[in-house]
Formats: sequence, C-alpha cells, structure tokens
Amino acid sequence: MVEAIDIRERLTTVTIERDESIIQKIKDKIPHCQEYYARLMSERSKGVKAA
Repeated sequence: MVEAIDIRERLTTVTIERDESIIQKIKDKIPHCQEYYARLMSERSKGVKAA
C-alpha cells in the first residue's frame, strides 16, 4: 500500500527517548569543539591550511 502514496506525501515518524547521560556527553565536548573551531579560524586568517 505504501507504494500507492506519492513519495512527497509520505511521512516517517521516529521517536527518540531523551537520555540525560548522552546530553551531558555532548555538553562535555562543546569546549573542545570551540577550541578546535577557534584554532581553525586562526590558521585560516594566517593563510595556513588545516590538516
């Protein structure tokens, strides 16, 4: 029956349970990501290609 529904009209629903431990892991990585981003922008402004 699904094939009878136009692809543009099909909807898929996925339920994701909230997991505070995973959210905390993401928050823990934020400073590292910010540092990496700052380093890339600094190298870019100096004309150095990132590895």
